[in-house]
Amino acid sequence: MTLWSRSHNLQRKIITAIVLVGLLPLILLLALTYIEERRALREMTGANFKEVAVEAARRIEMQVSRGMNEAQQLATTPFLRTAVTEANRTYEGKDAQSIQGMIKDWQQRWRQRDKQSEFPLFINRIVTNYLIRWHDIRKSDYVGILVTDQQGALVISSIPQVEYFYGKTPWWQAVVKGGSLRGYVSEIAFDPGFGTHVVVVAAPILDDTKGTVIGAVTILLRRDTIFHAIAEVTIGATGHAMLFSSDGVPVICPVLAPEEHTVRPELISALGGLKAGWTVAADDSHGSRNALIGFAPVRFGETLAPGSLGGNQWITVVRQDPQETYAPLTELVAKVLLYGLLVFAVLWGTGMVVARRIARPIQLLHDGVREIGSGRLDRRLELKTGDEIEGLADAFNQMAENLQRSFAQIEQRVVDVHRLEEKYRDLIEHSPEMIYQLNRSGRFVHVNKTGLEAEIHPR
Repeated sequence: MTLWSRSHNLQRKIITAIVLVGLLPLILLLALTYIEERRALREMTGANFKEVAVEAARRIEMQVSRGMNEAQQLATTPFLRTAVTEANRTYEGKDAQSIQGMIKDWQQRWRQRDKQSEFPLFINRIVTNYLIRWHDIRKSDYVGILVTDQQGALVISSIPQVEYFYGKTPWWQAVVKGGSLRGYVSEIAFDPGFGTHVVVVAAPILDDTKGTVIGAVTILLRRDTIFHAIAEVTIGATGHAMLFSSDGVPVICPVLAPEEHTVRPELISALGGLKAGWTVAADDSHGSRNALIGFAPVRFGETLAPGSLGGNQWITVVRQDPQETYAPLTELVAKVLLYGLLVFAVLWGTGMVVARRIARPIQLLHDGVREIGSGRLDRRLELKTGDEIEGLADAFNQMAENLQRSFAQIEQRVVDVHRLEEKYRDLIEHSPEMIYQLNRSGRFVHVNKTGLEAEIHPR
């Protein structure tokens, strides 16, 4: 039982050695492959997210710029410029207080009209109809189009459901009062008058001769226009684009409401670079950890007026659930593990065969040596392995043969010694002379027959 256990222990060691020799490189290769594939997948996916973010930013820029271009085009329309010029002439020769009183009077008349869905009679109907026809072309994108004079009073509008005075609004302050020759784009804000979120796009109306700002054309762009531009950008099942302000405030997200986002300083810092790129975010604002995100600033074709976008800049962000992002890597690892199990099974089977080929001759050699050691010198080891084990068995056979020959010679010598002792003893006993043997104390130890007879029969 002990020998059997030792044999199996040797087999286990051989099998373990073979499996380890085969599996250690495989495990190392798997680890290196995982690291390299994860890096390559991260870089490839990050670059792809960056390009998608750039495309989303281009879509938004296209929608807003189209509104800006149309506002600028309307600002150069003779009908509108003439209407604004005539409105400004009503303020000539009047002080600021008189002008304010005049505006309040017209504002009151605007609010007291019979039907809020109709224009009052003092509005220029010809220019208004022209603006209405323009609005009808882009009704799905625009809430309304309005034109104001240099005091912020309404001159014409494509819809009657608007206010009359805009002299205190940020866009009028930036375009008209600030005298900016550049267009203005507001933040996305909820307009209670229309019950929806709008983006104000305003362009200055310039005097032909002086080049000064005499009024503004304002387009109320629906937020849904920008929302659809964002929502159309998808990646897989969970990937989508979002619109952020450069200060980290979520503006548009087709999945979560702005207040449901969790924006951490690391994400704000990444977005603050104001250039397209990608990074691994500790939190992608949707709760996913160590997620890849791509981002790109929304770059308008021209410089905007001061105060546009609330003094910030819009940035598109593309994110995806990390589980979906790294799904190809997970599948690769699963396949490699499956192949690894197959390799393990092959190594184990190979180890079993090799271990038996090695351990069995060693076991036979061990058993034979024990029998030889127990005295069976006629035992011979019959091992035909063609290697060192067979040579060792032959050496043991030669040793056993030599021992057997030596023991035979020793036994023969022992027999000869016994025979000589008998012959010597017989000569002593039958000698005619008395032969006796004394010990060291002088006492008789042995006396032959002749000596005994002389003692018994003295002469």
